[in-house]
Amino acid sequence: MISGIYVVLVGFILGIQHAFDPDHIITVSNIISENRNVLKSSFLGMSWGLGHALTLFLAGFLLLVFKLSIPQQLALFAELVVGFMLVFLGIKTIIDASGFRYHLDLKHSHGEKFHEHLHHDDRHFHMQKPFIIGMIHGFAGTGALMLLVLGTVHSVFEGIVYISVFGIGSVIGMLFATTLIGLPFALSASRLSRINLAVKAASGILGILFGFFIVVTAFFALY
Repeated sequence: MISGIYVVLVGFILGIQHAFDPDHIITVSNIISENRNVLKSSFLGMSWGLGHALTLFLAGFLLLVFKLSIPQQLALFAELVVGFMLVFLGIKTIIDASGFRYHLDLKHSHGEKFHEHLHHDDRHFHMQKPFIIGMIHGFAGTGALMLLVLGTVHSVFEGIVYISVFGIGSVIGMLFATTLIGLPFALSASRLSRINLAVKAASGILGILFGFFIVVTAFFALY
């Protein structure tokens, strides 16, 4: 009984802590930088956490039940993808901060005619983007988590419980983190435009630098 409570408690605490990893925080900062609503930022963070938890659960299930392992090369490739993704998000944030907020909508229909034209970006609120990014992050972090699971649990059931609680902790942790991160973006958006642009630019630059660091590290580890 005590062992079961320990597994749940440790998994939950480590899940919350895991949500605050630097690459996670920098990623969601760039995702929510265009939101003026703290509640929307929180939901985007929760979406990231759910995608992250789903990947961890699936990988953990395969490992514990079918005794499969994730090749080190594949895990490093996932880290490489995360690095490039951070660079891309950082560049996008800087472009948005510069004032260019237009996107191309394809195949708009007016009567029987289809054409392409530019629309002003009204900060669409899409949950699938952070969910997919969270899944990629989850896959990149499965190696370290699986080693931790193997050294802690004593049965398949305990392992599945641990991974599930870890995922729940990461969702709650990211929900809390994006609420805090979303505050300066939201508060400065309407009245402190210069500060808002500076915060966005700083977030973008940090994303590019950290992403580049991950890319270089993963590349040399691979080759």
